[in-house]
Amino acid sequence: MINDYSYPRGASVNEVTNRDDFPSISYNPLRDIARRIRELRSQHPDEEVLVMLGDVSGAFRHVPVHENEVHMFVFMFDDYVVIDLSCGFGWRGSPALRELLLTISMRLQIYPIMRRTR
Repeated sequence: MINDYSYPRGASVNEVTNRDDFPSISYNPLRDIARRIRELRSQHPDEEVLVMLGDVSGAFRHVPVHENEVHMFVFMFDDYVVIDLSCGFGWRGSPALRELLLTISMRLQIYPIMRRTR
């Protein structure tokens, strides 16, 4: 099921979502990856630098919606009331929240490994 968070005009979830409530994000993964590889090569010249690739398909579905905002993600499907508890694709807040959680996750996973190898 795909929800249109920009409908209906004038009262959609996206229209009542304030962009200023979310951190700004910019995507430049190739530059960021190249910079990070160069940093690691210079800090650890005798170590092999490995890169892990992953699919972010459905990434927004792993970001929970705060309990104070979940009322915006309620809809009817057939005769059922559905309450979506995770960010939906197309909601203007999803990319910023996903990026924030990804950054935190990467720091928690990568930096301890780097400290152990020094």
